[in-house]
Amino acid sequence: MKRIPIFLLYLTLGIPLCATATANDPAIKVIAEATIHTIRLRWATNTPESWQFTNQCGFRIERITILRDNHLLMIPEKIVLNKVAVKPQELTAWIPYIKENPTAAVIAQALYGKYFSMSTENNRIVEIINQSTEQVQRYTASMLVSDHCFPCSLLAGSGFVDSSVHENEKYLYRISPWIEPQGYRIDTGLVFVSPLDTPTHPPMHHVSHQFNNRAIMLSWNTETLQPYYTAYQIERSIDQGKHFVAISKEPFANTTNTNIVMVFDSLADNKTVYQYRVRGMTAFGELGPASLPIIGHGIEPLTAIPVITKQEALSFKEVQITWTFDQVQQDLLKNFRLNQAQNIAGPYKTIVDHISPLQRTISYYTKEPTSYITITAIGKDSSQQLTSLPVLVMLIDSIPPQAPKNVRGSIDSNGVVRLSWNKNKEDDLLGYRVLFANAPKDEFTVRTTNIIQDTLYKDTLSLETLNKKIFYKIVALDKHYNQSNTSSACVLEKPNIIPPTNPLFTNYKITGGIVTIYWMNSPDNDIISHELYRRIAIDSSKWQLLAICTDKTNVYRDSTARTHTPYLYNLVAKNKAGLKTPTPVQLKVYTPVQHQINLPVTINYVVNREEKYIDILWKNPFDQTVTWLLLKAPLGKPLTPWRTITEPTDQYQVRDDQLIINTPYQYGIQAFLSDGTTSVIKEVQIMY
Repeated sequence: MKRIPIFLLYLTLGIPLCATATANDPAIKVIAEATIHTIRLRWATNTPESWQFTNQCGFRIERITILRDNHLLMIPEKIVLNKVAVKPQELTAWIPYIKENPTAAVIAQALYGKYFSMSTENNRIVEIINQSTEQVQRYTASMLVSDHCFPCSLLAGSGFVDSSVHENEKYLYRISPWIEPQGYRIDTGLVFVSPLDTPTHPPMHHVSHQFNNRAIMLSWNTETLQPYYTAYQIERSIDQGKHFVAISKEPFANTTNTNIVMVFDSLADNKTVYQYRVRGMTAFGELGPASLPIIGHGIEPLTAIPVITKQEALSFKEVQITWTFDQVQQDLLKNFRLNQAQNIAGPYKTIVDHISPLQRTISYYTKEPTSYITITAIGKDSSQQLTSLPVLVMLIDSIPPQAPKNVRGSIDSNGVVRLSWNKNKEDDLLGYRVLFANAPKDEFTVRTTNIIQDTLYKDTLSLETLNKKIFYKIVALDKHYNQSNTSSACVLEKPNIIPPTNPLFTNYKITGGIVTIYWMNSPDNDIISHELYRRIAIDSSKWQLLAICTDKTNVYRDSTARTHTPYLYNLVAKNKAGLKTPTPVQLKVYTPVQHQINLPVTINYVVNREEKYIDILWKNPFDQTVTWLLLKAPLGKPLTPWRTITEPTDQYQVRDDQLIINTPYQYGIQAFLSDGTTSVIKEVQIMY
């Protein structure tokens, strides 16, 4: 059988005497265990250096009697129990004991060996010990083994038995170096004990176990046991508990960083009934009470996996499943369990439990139109469970879902469509598809390649098309891919980003000072208005709005036009999106002279040939608003409009710096009064 002896692996065990090399001051740690007639002492130094020193010089053991018959002695009685220093025995004294207890050889090697190294045998703890310095290795190994072998402690000079004790007395023991070291101090070890202070060893509780295939695992928590035990002995019986035998010559200890000890033992077969119990071991090698026996046998492994061979929908609610299972492992079965999930990856829920191990077919009712089914074989040891591969099951269903309702949506200026509709209430609903068309009589085509589960859909359209509307319909599908009727069409108007088509001027007439304008409206069907503007042709200031026509009007009578004035008319179409025609549609009109007055002004001028300009000066003789038209031309050529002045002032001065030297010019000034009266052009000739 395979066992796991751990006679040296106590590195991480929280034992009272095992003081590892730390930064603590050198000291001696001591414990005692009393019987009626003796007191046993165990001690150890807490550093490798102090251990090496005391191995050479030995220890002094002092006993001080403090109490007798429960009375405090006025003068405590002090005696030294050893006449010579207590130190490790010579190597020859170890040999007989090593034959009986091979673990003692470890301490002997640590004390007297020329070299010291422990064979790892793939053991992590020993590898850690070997990574330390040789001196630390010797110290650590000696402390660990001594802590579970009191006779080894006596040989190693770290134990003592006081047989000269009395039941009615209580003692203070002092353990100190036989010779004080030079340069540092080793603290004395103290312990207070009476022969009547016999120790109590708590029983083992809550030992867990798990029988497996020709093996058992035992585990227990050492947190509350550490003050009492430094190791544990596991015992086994194969004769119904009549005789128990330790499974290993060496005790087991906790070699982990947790409080849990786990021990594995192999079994000869799975039929024999075994009993196991656990006992704690003190630092003096005493065994505590045994735990309650653990009774059981090995468990044959369940390896056969059920296979679903047939699934049949009997109706729209009932399904029948058939499976197979290896008859060789029939006796290992406790029962079967039927599981169901919405997705192949799970999670699976049990829908039929405790199915007879002899059964190979079962019918069950379900509301799920489609699902995945597995069958689980459960062994007589319920920890052994094996599950079949999943199989898709579909109920009989030919009834489609209802058509989606309340389809609605919007399109923003970027062409992003957002649709939504009411969620269907069918339990077996799979999802939806979106259909679209560019006209109500066109055939609707599928817009979504995948089925969508949400009741929201986002689409993107190009707005630079002639189609002003887009039509959407929604269909619902169930898990059998039965498709509903289409929903009512959702009609969405596309935001208009294309400017309207230009209107056209067709004609104009001037009668009695009234200008009548004719035009052809824009042919677009989303036009909401036509706007007519006017400005003086030679004036680049803001256009004046004359009319807004919101119907099919295509003529306008302008009665505010002044005579003998060049005008520009502009016609703008505006659609529902607020877009206007981007290019101007202009009509040039010159109103004829109807009545002119003389211009009662004197034109003065200043010629400056050095700075190259001519200033034209005149006074305003009118008491109403006047628009002044200045004309200019080289002498002998027709006057043409040069500048317009509308600012009211009493004295005007206009500078002309666009001149050619030695050239005669003629200038004209004409006044346009607010009452419609126009003056004649007054001219002046200037030589530059």
